[in-house]
Amino acid sequence: MKKRQGNIAAALVMVLVLVLLAATAYLATAAIAERKTARGEDFLQKGEYANALEMLRDAEKYNKMLLRKNPRVTEAIAESCFGLEDYASALDYYTRTAISEPGNAKAAYRLGLIHIRNENYEKAEEQIKTLAGMKTYEATEYAEELTELLRKNVLKDVFKDIFDRLAPKIPGLGDGLDRLKEKTIPEQETVPENQKENKERDNISPDADDKNQPESENAAGVNA
Repeated sequence: MKKRQGNIAAALVMVLVLVLLAATAYLATAAIAERKTARGEDFLQKGEYANALEMLRDAEKYNKMLLRKNPRVTEAIAESCFGLEDYASALDYYTRTAISEPGNAKAAYRLGLIHIRNENYEKAEEQIKTLAGMKTYEATEYAEELTELLRKNVLKDVFKDIFDRLAPKIPGLGDGLDRLKEKTIPEQETVPENQKENKERDNISPDADDKNQPESENAAGVNA
């Protein structure tokens, strides 16, 4: 009987020890994840996107070990990828952010920018509607900016499509447009010297002749 009770007590001690070890490991891992996150965000603030992404990826791994997701890490990874122009990864992580935080205006705005860049205008319009539905000043500003950018890109594509269809039919059209783009400063018209003299004579005030006329008449009177 006593032996059985001793075995139970030993087992309980072992379980308690394991629980304490697991808790210690969990807290240590959480501390590392938080430290990596903070360093990543610091690099992100400085514009050091590669270093930020390295730290944040590590933080993401530690969070997975803890069986949890950290929205801060997800959005920061999206920002780092966007800064590195890795738009495919940025699209993935901004989408995750938008799902976990439906009211995140910046994530919706960045998604809209990426969709416009990818010429996926229907998706961009969806993000504009999402921003308009948030009804905050920040979201409204983002929606207006995306709307203007979308309008410009749609017009650009329309003109590009027209040009692509007309260029093969009109010889020299492409070269003419290229020269037009290069000609940023209008050329000054050159005026021949004889025309300059004529212009100078034409610009002489008629009052000058009127003023000289009495003097000539006076001189004629004196001579008489």
